[in-house]
Amino acid sequence: LAYDHHDLDDGLKSGLLTEEQLMAVPGFRRSHEAVLARQPDLSDEGALRSSVVRSMIDGAVGDVLRESGSRLASHSPRSVDDVRGAPRRLVSFSEGAARERAGLQAFLQANLYGHYRVRRMQEKAKRFLEELFREYVAHPEQLPPSYHARIESVGVKQGVADYIAGMTDRYAQDEYRRLFLPFERV
Repeated sequence: LAYDHHDLDDGLKSGLLTEEQLMAVPGFRRSHEAVLARQPDLSDEGALRSSVVRSMIDGAVGDVLRESGSRLASHSPRSVDDVRGAPRRLVSFSEGAARERAGLQAFLQANLYGHYRVRRMQEKAKRFLEELFREYVAHPEQLPPSYHARIESVGVKQGVADYIAGMTDRYAQDEYRRLFLPFERV
């Protein structure tokens, strides 16, 4: 739920998605209309976008709470085994909200994740991480001392992979600069 809506928001902010495109997504259109009905003078693009996305999140969360409450009330689990043995998930979206969510995900897949600029960034990130990996595997002494023992126990490739997996995006970018740009401070 959070990923979908944050990706939607990021897609709008970046200009990879437009409100016009999103009007084909029922949940977006409904939230957009509801926000404008409550705040007809809302003309700031960023404020409108944030309000619509927040309205979509509120609607999805409300649906999960209502549906889950109903399922819990009808099943009345008293133990973990009761929850595991339930004939269907007890915490879930309603069927209608699940269909809407699937529609949003399909829209994001087709229009955001498949966008040529997103694909370009994915390939760029892949090359970037592969270069870090190759450099650290070839020269593991460049890793912090705390990883040397890890490499001894799991091997250099796994140790390097673990190190890279723990990096934030910003830290990985900084490491790349420190390793490959000659005038960066190490």
